[in-house]
Amino acid sequence: MTYKKSLNSIGTSIFLCYNINTMSRQCAICGKKSKMSGQRKKLMSRYNPTYKKRKYPNLQWATLPSGQRVKACAKCIKSLSKKKS
Repeated sequence: MTYKKSLNSIGTSIFLCYNINTMSRQCAICGKKSKMSGQRKKLMSRYNPTYKKRKYPNLQWATLPSGQRVKACAKCIKSLSKKKS
C-alpha cells in the first residue's frame, strides 16, 4: 500500500509518499508477527503494570526448497534445515 499525506505548515504543502508493507513484519511460513507484552512489578504489596512494549519476531531472509526467498522467523528456518537433511 502506498499512502500520500500532505502536511501544511507555514503556507507550504509538502507531500510525503511512503510505502507500508505489513507482510515484511510477519513470518511467511507460520504467520508469526509482533505482539504487545507488559512487565508487572510488585510495589507496596500491589502488582502494577509498569510499561508495555512491542516484541518483534526474529525475521531473516531464507530460501525455500522451491528456490523462493521469503522472510521467515528463526524457528521456521531451523525446522526447514532439519527437514532438508
